[in-house]
Amino acid sequence: MCGLCGLWGNVAHWSSASSRAVSGGAAGGLNPLRERALQVRLLDRVAGLAGAQVEDWAGSSWIVRGASGATEIVDALPLVWPALERLAGKPIDPLSDAVIERLWQRQQP
Repeated sequence: MCGLCGLWGNVAHWSSASSRAVSGGAAGGLNPLRERALQVRLLDRVAGLAGAQVEDWAGSSWIVRGASGATEIVDALPLVWPALERLAGKPIDPLSDAVIERLWQRQQP
């Protein structure tokens, strides 16, 4: 199947910036493109702790890359975590104390 099929006919997940723009605006007054860019940056920081990457694909899907270069394209934010776990070969809990602590350490000068 062609990878472009992910671009047609997707229904926006509630976590999508575009779905909130239609229903009354994005969080914090951000426009949907800026909110999506923020989501990508935060997801990529968490993924980086597992040696992976997360990128935006056309504002409708997420590209998840493992350290080995293996790639998955997922349609909604909740699907990013299982893809990261498959590609990293280990569980990833973005809300665990260890992940939050490592993110704070990276943020400190």
